[in-house]
Amino acid sequence: MAFRRAIYVALRWAPVVLPLWYMLVAGIRGWDDIGLLAVPLVGIALAVGLAVVFFLTWIRRQVRVEGAVSWVDVAIIGLWLALIAASPFAIPAPMLLFVLIVGVAAFWSAIIQWALETRRRVRAVIDDIEANVQSVQQHRTSPMYPARGATPDAPLRGQVIRIEPPAEQGGDR
Repeated sequence: MAFRRAIYVALRWAPVVLPLWYMLVAGIRGWDDIGLLAVPLVGIALAVGLAVVFFLTWIRRQVRVEGAVSWVDVAIIGLWLALIAASPFAIPAPMLLFVLIVGVAAFWSAIIQWALETRRRVRAVIDDIEANVQSVQQHRTSPMYPARGATPDAPLRGQVIRIEPPAEQGGDR
């Protein structure tokens, strides 16, 4: 559980820390002419991608309640965070391609897990509503609950008979 919480906390801070880390280390290692524009753009893309994946993970109720991600998230997001942290030290193009592939996998994993959890919660609510409706229907068909409408032994059942008070005729009372 502690490892799952650690990944959750790391993912919370990753949209700020990891892009800055990437730009700082890539800047120290040296930029060529194309890198001067590419490194900040990669940093911004990393920040946006990490923020989107964090949001998609955070909107799952189970993650908010436990304060921890699932084991699937630990595997995919943990690998993604480690790759991002190591990417300034590797050969740029293949490493960034691998970061992109794992990032897309993390994005779709977060969407699929959110959809499955939402489906499970909606199914539980629908099952609860159906159980309540069935219990009400069983109660209404039980012999203890009187039938509505006319029956052979009570032909006027369900009708309201209203008796009007006599109208006053003068002051004789």
